[in-house]
Amino acid sequence: MRELVGYLRVDLKRAFVSPIFLLAAIGMALLLYISVDPEIKLAHMRDYPQQVIYLYETSLSYGFGQIALILGALPFGASFCLDWNHQFLKLLVIRADMARYATSKVFVCFLSGFSAIVLGQILFILILSIGFPLADPHSGTFENLSFSTYGFLLQQGHYALYFLFPVVAFGLGAAFYALMALLISTRIQNVFVVLTSPIIVMTLLQMLIGILNRIVDLPFWANPMFLLHGRFDQMPTLWASIAYQVGGIGLLSAGSGVIIALQMKRKVIHG
Repeated sequence: MRELVGYLRVDLKRAFVSPIFLLAAIGMALLLYISVDPEIKLAHMRDYPQQVIYLYETSLSYGFGQIALILGALPFGASFCLDWNHQFLKLLVIRADMARYATSKVFVCFLSGFSAIVLGQILFILILSIGFPLADPHSGTFENLSFSTYGFLLQQGHYALYFLFPVVAFGLGAAFYALMALLISTRIQNVFVVLTSPIIVMTLLQMLIGILNRIVDLPFWANPMFLLHGRFDQMPTLWASIAYQVGGIGLLSAGSGVIIALQMKRKVIHG
């Protein structure tokens, strides 16, 4: 246990006390801002009433989500690759328990990817809130969103809590894809390929699900793309949405973590 804590301490410091983590978070905020910059300029030019909730929902609908996956992998997705390339693992083979080493890598990779994307979204929302209200109860957008699974939070005026759910959902999905980068790094030691691999994984998943849907009409809850992209407005209750997201991502991540640990051990033993 002490050895695991030691690995976690080193890896957490390496992931979070780093300009790369800040770059990922700021990059996420900048990415979202660029996606709605025309809307913001239009609102200022025509003195058009705008609201943060609309701008945030609009930013997520653009095709910049793929770049966000790279940002989620940036803090720690290539950590094993870097350890291997710098021959750090040769020292570990002599004195380390690879299970603890792998556990630390998986946990910190997931946590740092999640944190960078969530922090970036929060920063984006805070920047927008300087010039616009969080929500306008008299707008059509507000009315439409108030009928979503957790729209009752809007109706009750809990705007900050309403933002919490899509922010966390997007963060959890990005964290899973960061693990995919870590998994790829056990096979490929090119940092550029590793960091861009989440986009490839997402594309392959979309193709596979598309093929399966042509064969069998999958219910939405069995479609991992709904889970990974935080789209669960069809869930009957708020708690069902939370259980679906956290439970589903947890199971996928735990299974991926086991595979990553086995692949790391194989790589160290066989090279």
